[in-house]
Amino acid sequence: MYNVNWDLETNGIVLTSESKNTLIVSPRPVFFEELELLGFNEFWKYPHTKEPLLWRTGRRYYYKGTMVAEAKGGGIYERPRIELTDAGKGLSLEPVKLQAMLEKNKEQLEVLENEAIDFVNHIYKRYKGKVSAFVVSFSAGKDSQVILDIVSKVIPPEDYIVIFTDTTMEIPPTYEAFEETKRKYRETYPELKFYTARNWKPAEATWKEFGPPSMMLRWCCSVHKSAPMIRLVREIVGRNDSVRIVVFDGVREEESTRRKGYSRLAENVKHFTQINAEVIKRWTTTEVYTYILARELPLNKAYRSGADRVGCSVCPFGSNWWEYIMGCNYRESTESLLAEVEKTLKLLGVEEGDEFRKYISEGNWKKRGGGEGVDTGKTRLDIIQKEEGQRFVLNDPGDRFEEWIKVLGPVRVASDNGKLEGDLLVSNRTLHFSVDKNTAGRAIVDIDGIKGDKLLLGRLNKVAYKSTYCAHCGVCEVECPTGALSVIPSVLVNTSRCIHCYSCLDFVEKGCLRAKSVATLVSQKEGGNTMSTLSGFGRYLRFGLRSEWLKDFMVKGNNWFSDNILGPKQVEAMLSWLRDAELIDSKRKTVTPFYEHLKGIFEKDELLAFELVWINLFYNSAPVFWYLSRAPWGKAYSSNELKQMVENEGLPITKRTISSGIDGLFNTFEANQYLQKLGVVSVVRHERERVALKMGTNDVHPAAVLYSLYRYAIRKGYYNLTVKELYNESNSAYGGPYVIFGVERQSLERLLRGMQEHYKGLVSVDLVADLDNIHLDPSVKDYKELVTHYGSRF
Repeated sequence: MYNVNWDLETNGIVLTSESKNTLIVSPRPVFFEELELLGFNEFWKYPHTKEPLLWRTGRRYYYKGTMVAEAKGGGIYERPRIELTDAGKGLSLEPVKLQAMLEKNKEQLEVLENEAIDFVNHIYKRYKGKVSAFVVSFSAGKDSQVILDIVSKVIPPEDYIVIFTDTTMEIPPTYEAFEETKRKYRETYPELKFYTARNWKPAEATWKEFGPPSMMLRWCCSVHKSAPMIRLVREIVGRNDSVRIVVFDGVREEESTRRKGYSRLAENVKHFTQINAEVIKRWTTTEVYTYILARELPLNKAYRSGADRVGCSVCPFGSNWWEYIMGCNYRESTESLLAEVEKTLKLLGVEEGDEFRKYISEGNWKKRGGGEGVDTGKTRLDIIQKEEGQRFVLNDPGDRFEEWIKVLGPVRVASDNGKLEGDLLVSNRTLHFSVDKNTAGRAIVDIDGIKGDKLLLGRLNKVAYKSTYCAHCGVCEVECPTGALSVIPSVLVNTSRCIHCYSCLDFVEKGCLRAKSVATLVSQKEGGNTMSTLSGFGRYLRFGLRSEWLKDFMVKGNNWFSDNILGPKQVEAMLSWLRDAELIDSKRKTVTPFYEHLKGIFEKDELLAFELVWINLFYNSAPVFWYLSRAPWGKAYSSNELKQMVENEGLPITKRTISSGIDGLFNTFEANQYLQKLGVVSVVRHERERVALKMGTNDVHPAAVLYSLYRYAIRKGYYNLTVKELYNESNSAYGGPYVIFGVERQSLERLLRGMQEHYKGLVSVDLVADLDNIHLDPSVKDYKELVTHYGSRF
């Protein structure tokens, strides 16, 4: 909220409302423990004091407002290299004059504190008596310390609870900080209740079952954070069905760039009816530290050693800096998890030695996209298509198919000589199935009568995946809105409570987190929906879809084929882009009817026209489809990281093809002004490497949202949608405004409310109470009709 200036008098900082001549990046204090860890004692003299000694922005160190050193490189096996500036040679550091610095910032801190207190007070009054609980989500990190301090000044201690989610991957200082915090608050507020949420299985066990998490397979957060917290809240409030709570969390936009400008209050963003209140959303890192120092709040010791953020000891999103600190200070906390990483490398054929260390130090294990390297033992699912049905062969299944199938509809089962015979009532039909189990730990399931029902076939496949790979992690259980499903320690479906909403199936690809994590390929037929096989991944010859090329084509139309300034290879690449955008018939080299109607839109609103092109590219361009459906929002990826991530999926395409496709994608990001203006993704240079920031945007034209919804519905095969399903990871291959543009849920709901007035007959919504229904016109069989028949309404 404030800008920052150096204060030479105190060797500190001053928060200021001025905008000129202030620091661009928020500095954080540096303590002697960090200097010791990095080897600064070889260059400088300094006391071992409680107060900070200097400041850091990124990896640059500042003493009394002057840059004196920079740390470069480093990683899990290597200490960062220290480079001193001329001003940094032979220093004898004096501590920050902390009390004097805090006095200069007293009024600014009071403004910050009072604004946050007013926000919490507003939330408390608004939801008191309307929710089951107020919760402070506590991580023992710096931000959650500030949140707890502010909430404690507003809400009576008996009216809120503090929940620490123990992933069992935490480092020792985190547990110490939690215990210190409990002691501090219990002295003042003995009525305040602290709870610890954790999965019933430790991380060591789940890493063995799921394989190491990765950037694309981040199952760990659901298994070890969100699901345990939800289960605990339900236990505390004494309800198994949906509960409504307010969660005060420490999300800050400085650390979550894609949320800049969004509301501090977000409803229905988690598994159940949860209201997230982001108390210090607009605070900077400097403000957080200054507040902690001024209020003498407990500070996790990892920060004193140089950690920028506190989290799991081994994390697929952990930086080299974090891994160096872990390797030096908390190696015991990392050993068992790194052992699982090493096990996968051996299964992949990576030999021990220099190559082994390099693979780990460069973070290649973090880019795993499929199940290669994961030892699942005998567990495997084979799906055999039959003319009128399906056969599933479940090898060493995790649980009973006959229990899981109950989530689809009413079931009757009878045993006949050890073989189960059953009937399932679903989709207004009765399906007969049999389950034949043998002594070899195999179950053979036959189901008849499902020919032609792609949606039902897809859900039956998910039931088979869940039955085979279920590790009883508990994630799908908390997706159940009625409390009908219990999976710990084994699966049990309460048929009197189950409403067959399929939430436990549709929340993730294959209906099971473990199945997704151990699958060897992502390209397959599921429920009749052929996911992209990524054919043609490299057909753009490394050239991107440049905005000036697209504009030239939109203006010239058919004349462009004989009147353009591109070279032969550029023309070949551009023809591929235009074909995938559905603007040309590449065989006849003529424009399509879609182009003719889009041109009228382009003449009025170029950005809207591009948004429609971008949607088409999602469905037809292999690199665009892969990037939007596989790489999570809010993350940054270098071109080499993306290439490695594609390679790790085990797809039948060469490294050269992968490189060509990703380079074409990056060139599009860099050279397309429409994409930059839209704000979906941007590219920056970092240490001679291009890095794509996949940020997402809420500023999408309603017409493009409508177009994306119809394309999603037609691909899915039904026209009555829910907002929730558009945010389910299992539906990422189908598209929609979130997958293609990153539109957040609250913004989408606001757009939908306006769209039903402007596009009457094409869309209507029910967005009240617990309803989140979207109704589209089923008579629109071809999405192109929206442009050809309704283009004037755009």
